[in-house]
Amino acid sequence: MRVFSPSKIYLYSRLKVASMMSNNRFLLLYGSQTGQAQAIAEEIHQYANNHGLEADIHCLSQTEKKFNIVDEKLAVIVVSTTGDGDPPDTAVKFWRRLKKKTLPDDHLKHLKFTVLGLGDSNYTSFCKNGKNFDKRFEQLGGTRFYPSGFADDGVGLEIVVEPWIEGLWAALRKELNLDCQQTNTNSNTQTDTVSTDFQNLQIQNSKIIPSELTNGDLTEKDSSSSQISDFKISESDEGRTDSEPTNKRTDATKASSSNDIEENLTNQNAVTKNITANDISSTKTLSNSSANNSNDSTKETATNEIVQNKDVCEHDREQPISMTVSNDKTFGASNIEPEPKKSLISSCPPLSESSLTLPPLPPVYLTISYHPEQTVDLSKLPLHGGVAFPSATSPVVMATVQSAQRLTRNDAVKTCLKIELDISNTGIEYNPGDSIGVVCQNNTDEVNFLINRLSIQDKVDIPMTVQLLENTKKKRAQVPEFVPKNCTLRHALLMTFDLRTPPKKAFIRLLAEYTNTESEKRRLKELCSRQGSEDYEQFIRFESISIIDLLVAFPSCNPPIERMLEMLPRLQARPYSVSSSPLVDPGKLEFAFNIIEIPHGNGRHDNRQGVCTGWMNKLTSHLHNNERSQEDIQMPIFARTNTSFRLPDDVTRPLILIGPGTGVAPFIGFLQHRYHQRQQQESIKFGETWLFFGCRHRNRDYIFRDTIEQFESNGTLSKLCVSFSRDGEVNTPRYVQDSMKLHQDDLGKLVLERNAIIYVCGDAKNMARDVNNAWTEIIAKYINGSEEEAKTVLRKMRDEKQYLEDIWT
Repeated sequence: MRVFSPSKIYLYSRLKVASMMSNNRFLLLYGSQTGQAQAIAEEIHQYANNHGLEADIHCLSQTEKKFNIVDEKLAVIVVSTTGDGDPPDTAVKFWRRLKKKTLPDDHLKHLKFTVLGLGDSNYTSFCKNGKNFDKRFEQLGGTRFYPSGFADDGVGLEIVVEPWIEGLWAALRKELNLDCQQTNTNSNTQTDTVSTDFQNLQIQNSKIIPSELTNGDLTEKDSSSSQISDFKISESDEGRTDSEPTNKRTDATKASSSNDIEENLTNQNAVTKNITANDISSTKTLSNSSANNSNDSTKETATNEIVQNKDVCEHDREQPISMTVSNDKTFGASNIEPEPKKSLISSCPPLSESSLTLPPLPPVYLTISYHPEQTVDLSKLPLHGGVAFPSATSPVVMATVQSAQRLTRNDAVKTCLKIELDISNTGIEYNPGDSIGVVCQNNTDEVNFLINRLSIQDKVDIPMTVQLLENTKKKRAQVPEFVPKNCTLRHALLMTFDLRTPPKKAFIRLLAEYTNTESEKRRLKELCSRQGSEDYEQFIRFESISIIDLLVAFPSCNPPIERMLEMLPRLQARPYSVSSSPLVDPGKLEFAFNIIEIPHGNGRHDNRQGVCTGWMNKLTSHLHNNERSQEDIQMPIFARTNTSFRLPDDVTRPLILIGPGTGVAPFIGFLQHRYHQRQQQESIKFGETWLFFGCRHRNRDYIFRDTIEQFESNGTLSKLCVSFSRDGEVNTPRYVQDSMKLHQDDLGKLVLERNAIIYVCGDAKNMARDVNNAWTEIIAKYINGSEEEAKTVLRKMRDEKQYLEDIWT
């Protein structure tokens, strides 16, 4: 235990008090599971000084060590949601203390706060943790000084995050009674007047949310508290959709810092309060911007750069022009109407002719020291420097692959593999419903391509260390902990950095600085600009464009490897549900997955497989014909947290299992477990077990078919309901929700009278929502009530862990 002397404690207290008495200080807290919330908080911290503010930033895990929320007057909290609406691991202690029922209603009466919650609307518990924080602060007497925001990773966090941060600066300065026109830019930038166009940002109960998440159930109140800075509250039901949904996850998000908000964030048919901008014009004069690659990248851009463009970009004129010909015939030129075509590498008016508002240029902070005189044994390096992965409950261990079996026919649309691992000497223990994390590596061909593309072939196999750049302007700069202290660039690129996640706007902004061809530079700036947000969503996020795709598409872009390492996120482990029971063999663990196939096109320069599924496919390819491994194939794995997706202790309680496709995998473990429990406890009457399974074709991708039908025949399964969406059978259910509706009376009785537990596993974006809607119909009919009454019942079931989900995007 570390003991501080009274003098040190006194000095710390004096310094802390002095800091808190600063007239421009605010507390900035973050709770992050995978790094997104932390990255956004650090972005706010980085640029606070440019607005004359001092951000005192801490992780929520440091509660009562580095900060005490009771003593604070002004706080900004950035927090994500994980699991089934749970707080991230770093926020658990803070939330546990905050939700104590013994706290008085005025516990935080001196606190003015705002919350930025991160979530994914593909999940039912969208931003639940952020909303819980927001609600609890208010319950304890806190006052919301700025509308809380809830960003949706399903359509792009930046759609809410960027304008939320832009409005935050003025709200903070107003709350601290600072002159809104006086800012410390720490550069030669001169700011004249500031424009704040916070257009059509949805406000509900003083919270900012993506408008597509609004519905008629929500009511408006406290509209007076929604007025911030000089923003004007007005009634409006007009809006537009600025982005398309995507099912790709993102990592660390860099929030833009600008004074010009030009995003339109609403969808049509959402009737809510809107923040609209006063007609304030602005002019920004910038200097020291974009002179040359290496020099400019060391200068911190304090405010957004305004890029003027008087002409259409060169590459726009070079692209093929799509023509519309009347009557489907070819006529003279006078009958041909050109249709401008935009793509990843080209734009068209009005964007190609617009001035651009760019995010700040990220400050440089890393350098690489090479040690040719040293040698390093890469096989002995700890994976990811020994840094734990999010949600891990065990260290990373090496499991031995025993077998790898293909579960689908060769003519199936998707290829499903089942892998069996020997975990007998790993120390990992598990229960049905648990999941493991698989620590994968990047595709070797992609790594080699990147090495050649960046012309670093002569450096990649030399021992090196990544270090902080002296005198960097980046606040809280630190070397990525997941990079081993002494390794090689090839090892770092292959094992630790994510090369597939679509680059954030800040990354693209940096790439533009190292692009020589003006047309390519212009297009990259468009893609990261405020005005090019739709193009970013359409051509980068939606198409899952990787950093390698961008380097192929923009050949004159040649960033230094140091700058790349500053922006590349950590390569995360992939979670997979266990499909076995330790009652069968405690030293064996099985899991199943589909190999993700991603075609080339739309900016993707080649065909590719998923990072982890492709790696596991290649690793085990010689075993797919039911062969046993003749040599040890090692796979790094770890155990993951599981708070509720498990069988109940009460074996008499009925179970309803819904898992189409690979979503059935954990239920194979459930059924194995129940079978062995029944053998061990023959005198007990077990509760009914229903399984709803679906796939495309009965004879192509009905995975685990023999096993499932065996469980039905031996009585472990009380009822098996299958559906096949592409077989074209008449008068048969196509999807699991169709099967559910055929048995709605029995299901209603099981759930509402016999307290059956519902388990749903599989796709979050479509299946989970459709199943939830089916349950709403079933419950409404059974209770002879309205849809709203049925939804209330479902919410109660979720809260009481009677409705459990293990779903993914």
